[in-house]
Amino acid sequence: MTDRSATATIKGYFYQFDQTIVRLLEGSEHASVTVEGIEDIDIDDGNDSAFVQCKYYEGTEYNHSVIKEAVIHMLRHFHAAGCPASQVIKYRLYGHYRSGQTKLTLPLTDNFLKVNFLTYTKDKEEHKVHEELGLSGPQLAAFRSLLDIDVNALSYDAQQTKLLKLLELAIPGCSDVDAKVFYYPSAINVIQRLAIQADEARRKITKKNFLREVNSKDVIFRSVGCNNRRALHRISRRQSCPMLSTLRTRCPDDMSANSVEWGSHAGDDFRCNALRLLHTWTPPFAKPIFSLMTTHGVDCSHTFGL
Repeated sequence: MTDRSATATIKGYFYQFDQTIVRLLEGSEHASVTVEGIEDIDIDDGNDSAFVQCKYYEGTEYNHSVIKEAVIHMLRHFHAAGCPASQVIKYRLYGHYRSGQTKLTLPLTDNFLKVNFLTYTKDKEEHKVHEELGLSGPQLAAFRSLLDIDVNALSYDAQQTKLLKLLELAIPGCSDVDAKVFYYPSAINVIQRLAIQADEARRKITKKNFLREVNSKDVIFRSVGCNNRRALHRISRRQSCPMLSTLRTRCPDDMSANSVEWGSHAGDDFRCNALRLLHTWTPPFAKPIFSLMTTHGVDCSHTFGL
C-alpha cells in the first residue's frame, strides 16, 4: 500500500467514525448503533433502522462498479434472512465521490438493479446473483424497496462541521470550542473503543449511554495533575470555552489568577495545547490515531512527541 492510499484509508475510517456519531446524534432518544456489525454502522431506531455502509472516495469518480460488491453483499444478507416481506430495516449505501454522481438514476428499477449491480463477470463467466439465489420478482422488488443509495454524501469537512453542531445541540452548555476541543475527541474515543471489541454485542451503544460517556467532564478534571497545569496555563484566556473556564476554576490554588500566566495566543497553539491535555487521558490504543489527526488543520504530532 502506498503512503497516499494509506492516507485515504485512514481518512475513510475517520469518515466512518464521524458518520457513526452523526447517525447516533440524529437518532431518536431510543436509538442505538452497532459499530462494524452487519455493515459499517447498524442503526437500531424503529422505522429509521438501517444497515449502513460508508464509502469515502474524494479522489474517485463514481461508477456502479464501485458499490456493486456492497449491493451484492446486502442482497445475500436479505436472502439469508429469508427475504422477509415485513422487514423494515433499510440497506443504506452512503458515499462521497469526486464526480460521476449523475450516472446513478433514482429511483432504481428492477432492471437497472439487475444489470448494473447484480451482474458481474468472473473468469470470463457471467454471473447473475439474483438468479443464482433464486429470487422471485416480488422478493427482488422487496429488496429494492429497502435499498437506499446516496452518492452525494457530505465531504469530510462538511460532515465534521455538521457533527460539531450536533454535539453543541446535544450537550447542555456546549460551546463551539468545547465541541471541537473536548467533546469531539471524546466522542471519537468512545467509537474507537467500541470498534476494537471482538464481541459484536459489546460494539453496541445507545444514544443515552454515548452522550453520558462523551460528557464525562470529571475524567478530564481528574487528569489535571501537576504535570498538566502548564499546558492549561498556555491555553488562551481569550477563547470562549466554558469547559476551560470550569477546568481553571476547579484546579488547585496554584492555578489562581494571581499565580497563572495565561497565554494570549489562539488558533493552532490553543488546539494543540488542549489536545496535549486530552492525550493524558486517551486510552493507549487511541494515541497513535490522535497523532494522525489533522482534523482541524493542525498537525499535533509534535505535541505528543510522536
